[in-house]
Amino acid sequence: MGITRVGSEFQAPTYEDNSIGTPSWSGLHADAFTDELLQSLRLFIVREAKRRGNNDSIYDRIDHNGANLFHPKFLRGWAFDLWAQNYSEGINKSK
Repeated sequence: MGITRVGSEFQAPTYEDNSIGTPSWSGLHADAFTDELLQSLRLFIVREAKRRGNNDSIYDRIDHNGANLFHPKFLRGWAFDLWAQNYSEGINKSK
């Protein structure tokens, strides 16, 4: 895992990782999101939340909040909800 700073109601989390670098949406204000950035964010959430959920389950460090990087109101809540759903799926994958 790289460097992460949780986002706010109006700003995406800041994310930086050695394997993927810094995504184009990292730290952006919600108003700056285009369809392309939304798709990139969606793909990141699905992959990263599942990976973290799976790892957390394997290493017995499950965060019941899903270590969610997204504020519940950011982008009308869909990023927060998608993260929670995929984190949970990652936990269940390792069982």
